[in-house]
Amino acid sequence: MSGANLLNVASNSMVLGLFTDQAAILADSLDRFYNAVRIIDGEGDGVRPDGSFMQHNEQLYTGNYGKDYINSLIHVFVQTRGTELSPPINVQNVFQVLMDGTQWMVISNSPNHTILWEYSTIGRMISFAAHDMQASDGVAINLTQIEEGTISWDNATFYKQLVHRLTAQGMKRANQGPLIGTRYFFNSDYMVHRGNGFVVTLKMFSKRTTNAECINNQDPLGFHLSDGAIYTYVRGDEYVDVFGAWDWNLVPGTTVDYGGTPLICKKTKWRGKEAFVGGVTHENFGIAVMNYTNPYTHALKWRKTVVFLPEAYVVQMDHIQSENSSAPVRTTLDQCQLHTPIYLDGQKLKYDLTTKSATQLWHGNVGYYFPNQVDVIVDSQPRKSNWSQIGISKNGGSETLFTAAIQQNNTKSTSYIAYPNVGSNDFPPKASPEIKLIEASEDIRGVYYTYRDRVALSLAFWTSGKYTAPDFSVETNRAIVLLLMQASGKWTLTVADPSQTLSSVRVRIESSPKPVKTFDIKLPKGGLAGSRVEKQFHI
Repeated sequence: MSGANLLNVASNSMVLGLFTDQAAILADSLDRFYNAVRIIDGEGDGVRPDGSFMQHNEQLYTGNYGKDYINSLIHVFVQTRGTELSPPINVQNVFQVLMDGTQWMVISNSPNHTILWEYSTIGRMISFAAHDMQASDGVAINLTQIEEGTISWDNATFYKQLVHRLTAQGMKRANQGPLIGTRYFFNSDYMVHRGNGFVVTLKMFSKRTTNAECINNQDPLGFHLSDGAIYTYVRGDEYVDVFGAWDWNLVPGTTVDYGGTPLICKKTKWRGKEAFVGGVTHENFGIAVMNYTNPYTHALKWRKTVVFLPEAYVVQMDHIQSENSSAPVRTTLDQCQLHTPIYLDGQKLKYDLTTKSATQLWHGNVGYYFPNQVDVIVDSQPRKSNWSQIGISKNGGSETLFTAAIQQNNTKSTSYIAYPNVGSNDFPPKASPEIKLIEASEDIRGVYYTYRDRVALSLAFWTSGKYTAPDFSVETNRAIVLLLMQASGKWTLTVADPSQTLSSVRVRIESSPKPVKTFDIKLPKGGLAGSRVEKQFHI
């Protein structure tokens, strides 16, 4: 027994000690409780060094089991406040790591003035309708008690600010707080990008993690939930109660051979086949990579690079290999609540099924731009909700969803740029000149971004190699991801190892005629493998 379940049992034993007036039982239970609160560096249930909470064989579960873990801790913190039984400093530190990560996973359901868990953090509880009052309904944590239970701690200001953000009222968009920036959770293969009025998340899996699970007939169709799933939140209610009507072959952000994988309960949970899955961030920039092989059928492979920018995100797909000729390969842009209207290449669509070659698509204050024309499938027909098909919820009715996907007619590289929180009148007719996709080599992907006097270079080196920009070049002797930022003469290099196997990497930056800058970077190990290393310098 471990993780949230262990804390629950220890809490019950403490209650027994109190009710029976047995101080020895209380002290022993509290000691076991505190000893269970620690950072898990290897495999196992609990808090990870990156601030995520994992349970059930390396699954991200902050919004479900992590929520229970947090509630157990808060209860004890409040009860022991100001006594000799209050938590030791190591427990306080673990709680701060957990809450610092957790705040990134909460969004605002702005129309209802409530807060929600980001759906990639609740695992199989995605199979519940909101009225079932499970993790899909909201954040069931007594936030005010967090501040109450930590008021005497040295880091009390951190919790006061966190609670203020999460309880802030009047949010007009999904970014609760707001909290601006980009964060990669290297233990759970998860990226969160929080911008001005929007939140975008990316959920992947690797040899180190598992994709989903089906227990108690909950989430039997969830095989694709970590196949590079991208949720885009502007209002915050985009995915409320959509899952009963979902086409589970079209999880947002994923690339699948449509219908090629049997979606059944006993074959839902898999560990990834590839190690090269990871990301790196700096401020409100980030880049992530996912090397994918279908762990069940082995019939589909691809490589994907996702770049996060202050006002957009870019998806680059390469090396798509499908052995199933009868299953069309599709990349889903979104599958969410319909918020009219829909524009395809500037033309307002009727609400039915449309397939058309296009360079632009706009819906729900999200605009998509395709640098090369692609075949886009848009479906906005009403669908029946069948919650009993995906779990034990009994809700029925129907939903009208917006579903958009790219029909991959060949295995050539495909890219798109998504602009969240942009009105239809403001959506540019072509990609912003500040965003230049790097596509000269299949083994080097990314974006060259310029804004005023700032340059941001996001690079995914799928092998060792060299990229030459207009004013400088970057070379690495290993497959890595990196961000190179320049502003007012100051440079920042941020590097990470997606494979989490390297001990070091050499990066050379040349800006002729100035001397070459060479960085021999030692990479983190153990529970911190995959985390970023940052270097600041001048040229």
